[in-house]
Amino acid sequence: MNPYIEDSKIFFSSVATQIEAEMDKATVINATMSFALAMERVLKAILYDINPVYILMEPSFKNSVAALYASEIKYKTKEVSDSPNEDVITYRTSLIRAEIVSEFAHAKKPILFYLSQCRDIIAHNELKHLDIERMKLMLKKDFYTISQDVANVFNLNIHNLLAHQDTRLSLLSYPLQESVSDKVSILLGMHKRKWQSLKSKPGYLEDKDKMLHQILSTPNKFQCVCPACDKTSVLYTKPEVEYNKFMNQEVVTGYFITRLKCVYCKLDISDYDDLSHLNKINDYQELIDSSLAVE
Repeated sequence: MNPYIEDSKIFFSSVATQIEAEMDKATVINATMSFALAMERVLKAILYDINPVYILMEPSFKNSVAALYASEIKYKTKEVSDSPNEDVITYRTSLIRAEIVSEFAHAKKPILFYLSQCRDIIAHNELKHLDIERMKLMLKKDFYTISQDVANVFNLNIHNLLAHQDTRLSLLSYPLQESVSDKVSILLGMHKRKWQSLKSKPGYLEDKDKMLHQILSTPNKFQCVCPACDKTSVLYTKPEVEYNKFMNQEVVTGYFITRLKCVYCKLDISDYDDLSHLNKINDYQELIDSSLAVE
């Protein structure tokens, strides 16, 4: 097991329990410091997985074999240090090295660098130099998404990583995302986990099957695959009608998607940007047009 990712869990849990919609200055500072400590260990963990030598200040064989592999030494010669230097590289050196081998570190380099600046001020300078509002936004907006990335990279259970605060933190993070893709990703992840906990409840699936049937029997509803749990979900639409003088009646000329709802995982999306993003990926409009053509 990677010791650096194991140690990082302590700090992830600490941050997760401190982040709230409203935080005072002390909480923001403490949470930011723990966030920085967590991420420094994550960066070192990335390097450690490739080669533990890459995190040592003194990576020579003489030093590294004694510092990292003492239990493997069978015969101690002059090629083994008597007093190995176990000091490791700094946060920023870890970031510089990790981005070479990690898509995650490369993509998140700007915020990880900013986090290191905050850490340095907290540790060494007057706290008046901190931008508390910017840090507060970072904690609410970015901590959850970065934690999610770390969980994916190291195959961790995010529910445990975030001390069972993942749903609460995702709801704080979701409306602050500037990228529609990031917003939707957070939302789908949350409901995917919700489905995993709900589906085993006695009678739950049967109850939702009946509810789905009732919804689909009402006008202007179309079924699709839920983007979160892969069960059948419902596209709510508003028909566009115009009068056809040859038929002497109003006819439907198309449908506008107004909502996507899944009774199984409780996903419910009506934001037009989110719907547009999902439609672009899943071709919901084409799905509706195809179903009408069959009819």
